[in-house]
Amino acid sequence: MHLVSMTTEERVTEIVRVEDFSRADFMVVGTKKGEVKKTPIKEFSSVRAAGLIAMNLEPNDDLVAARLAKAGEDVILVTNRAQAVRFPVDSLRTASRASGGVRGIKLEPGDSLMGMDVIQDGAELLVISSQGFGKRTRLVNFPLHKRGGSGMKAMRPTQKTGELVAARVVWPLQELMLITQKGIVLRTSVESIRRTGRDAQGVTIMDVLPGDHVVSVSCFNGANGERAGQLDMPLDMVLQGPDAPVEPDDEDEGPEDEDA
Repeated sequence: MHLVSMTTEERVTEIVRVEDFSRADFMVVGTKKGEVKKTPIKEFSSVRAAGLIAMNLEPNDDLVAARLAKAGEDVILVTNRAQAVRFPVDSLRTASRASGGVRGIKLEPGDSLMGMDVIQDGAELLVISSQGFGKRTRLVNFPLHKRGGSGMKAMRPTQKTGELVAARVVWPLQELMLITQKGIVLRTSVESIRRTGRDAQGVTIMDVLPGDHVVSVSCFNGANGERAGQLDMPLDMVLQGPDAPVEPDDEDEGPEDEDA
């Protein structure tokens, strides 16, 4: 079924679930060039089949993230090269759907915004790289900054790890699914992933074959809060096969000094 009309130059980059429009104040969006914008959620209450304009993008820019947020909450932006900045939603001016955005994070040449999420009490930041490395870090290690700064390290990417492909605000009892370009899927629990400080390299979460790389990461609530097993097989067999054991967590390294 055709859900929304799009041109051949467009593609779906984000899906936002809205159960009740009264439970959020804004839709916050972020673009590849590091721009962000917040719009009252009520402006999206009636979406036509042809769609609605959510943001006026600059040339050669793309929308990469969209989240529901409330006044008083914070958002965190993360780039491919693992720079992150956290700032209050209230620091963004409220804009109409058709307007442009403002700078959310200052990007170095060759870098781009990869992910954005809303911070929740007790949650952690999970980051995953293209070669299957990842880690989780307490959000207290990411203090508030002014919007538009260059941010601080969320991971120490190397040639071995590859650049970041996903950043999610998660809880330990959630589960995680990684999918590679060649259709290999791994499913595991968030709590099985080592917790480290901001600037750590992370650990191998998924063994990525030569010539392949992680393209998508999804987090979801586990059944009854139980620890998930792992699945490592083609996409059409993702729900089959035995669970594999997971490694225990490491202790948090504690807060680190802010990057210059």
